[in-house]
Amino acid sequence: MSTMNARVATASLWLTLSLFGCGSVGEEGEEGEEAEQEEEYGDERASEVTLTEAAIARAGITVAPAAVAPIGGGAGVPAELQPDPASTAHVAALMPGRMMRADVAVGDRVEAGQILGVVASGGAGESRATLAAARI
Repeated sequence: MSTMNARVATASLWLTLSLFGCGSVGEEGEEGEEAEQEEEYGDERASEVTLTEAAIARAGITVAPAAVAPIGGGAGVPAELQPDPASTAHVAALMPGRMMRADVAVGDRVEAGQILGVVASGGAGESRATLAAARI
């Protein structure tokens, strides 16, 4: 059943139930019971609809316990998932080298300044030596 048909069927069911609920009083004494409930609950039950057994039978309503069941319907369509560019960061080492250790995995949340991994680089050693010599 398509979504539109399901919505129309649901709306029709609610309209039918509302009309049955607004019907005539069934058994003697129901009016007195309703008046007592109205006094007891006030406006809390203003949107509540009570159906008689006859109205429930005419509408074909059945009551059953809730159960886990697969949802039917749906449609398979080809799709391609792409990450949100606003939530994606490209990370690269400052020096070329070989990745020795990764401390985080794809999809992990990281904070600014957090060490993501260790890169072994000959160029990094040379840069440190040059910096140390410049400081002397």
